[in-house]
Amino acid sequence: MPMNIRLLLRMAAAAAVVSAVPCFAGDILKPKGVVELFTSQGCNSCPPADKVLAELAEKGEVVALGYHVDYWDYLGWKDTLATPENTERQHLYGKAFQERSVYTPQAVINGRLHVNGARREAVRASPITYANPVTSVQTAGMWHGKATRFELPRSEVTKTGGCAILLQAFSKLGLPGPILGAAVVPAETASPDGR
Repeated sequence: MPMNIRLLLRMAAAAAVVSAVPCFAGDILKPKGVVELFTSQGCNSCPPADKVLAELAEKGEVVALGYHVDYWDYLGWKDTLATPENTERQHLYGKAFQERSVYTPQAVINGRLHVNGARREAVRASPITYANPVTSVQTAGMWHGKATRFELPRSEVTKTGGCAILLQAFSKLGLPGPILGAAVVPAETASPDGR
């Protein structure tokens, strides 16, 4: 029995309990967890999920990230926020969860579980609202379980209005695993020395 998208994602967000990674000084937002929404502008079931993700992002209790995928582009509407890297990340999650296929909207909670965000009872027109679309991902370094410091150029943090930092485990096969920690670094908290 399909669940209401709003209830489903809020339940998922409530279940997201991850300790924040204290990797930056200053006014860093320390979330309760991470919700990654795989979405597309070409998916007619995604606008309600996009709206809920925007609400979660606005509340600031979780790191809410929108990963726009490009596999719906063949329908004629090219998603302007989609990247092949986002699609690859979703496929890697699919392998990690031992799923035969991927879909939109799909929410991954703390890298540990996934839920189908589609509300099949009714598709209603609603304003398109996007929150924290992921436009690039880069590895800042490897954590080996000890106190360490990672630095990013200030330009990387400020060019998109801030960034999310995720500490995520990966399997020996390179598949994404649980998110162990997260933090949000707003652009205005980047240190004055450029890092």
